[in-house]
Amino acid sequence: MIRTHTRYDFHTHSKYSDGSESPQSLIWQAKQQGLDVLALTDHDTIDGLREAQKEATLLNIDFINGIELSTRYDQHRLIHILGLGIDLDQSDFMTKYKVFRRHREQALSFVVSELQKMGIALRIADLEIYRTGNYLDRQTVAKWLHANNYASSIPRAWVQILDGIDYMPEEIIDVQGAFDMIHAGHGKLLSLIFINLLVLRDLATTTNFFDLKTQAARFGWH
Repeated sequence: MIRTHTRYDFHTHSKYSDGSESPQSLIWQAKQQGLDVLALTDHDTIDGLREAQKEATLLNIDFINGIELSTRYDQHRLIHILGLGIDLDQSDFMTKYKVFRRHREQALSFVVSELQKMGIALRIADLEIYRTGNYLDRQTVAKWLHANNYASSIPRAWVQILDGIDYMPEEIIDVQGAFDMIHAGHGKLLSLIFINLLVLRDLATTTNFFDLKTQAARFGWH
């Protein structure tokens, strides 16, 4: 049970996605800043959550498991969905999450091939040194691009290079899939964030979408 609080942060990233700090360091900084509640919401990964929870318990900070999922609204729009309060012990959630992560990692061969066409000498084996969790994906590639001076920062690696590479259809789940994953973990939706236009390679049909707000409300969207 979360106490009555005055200071919180429900949207943070660690080194497991595009942040620079470890989960432990984020919790320590939150304590130093006088926060009562912190949610870790790394992009498309839960790898840092147990580390953060352990440190939060030691420092008496209420911690919330979260994730920021990159999803496709239709054939051309990318939306980030922030889910909070996920129960990592729910087997249905973990099954959906592992399939989602496996699809992202399988798409790496296409991403690397496209980078090689640009004259960027990257091999999948080169990414292992930049692995910060259980899977490799575009975020790992962004770290490699920054470390090898192809971009001035990880965000610039996305803007200048990776956002220009088409996504494979299964590399990004649709919004319904994200709702289902968060719901399977007994989580709640905090926000829906439109990011940018998206190009999906070889998607034969446009997604038959639904009323976004109505559907999100079923799963606790605020």
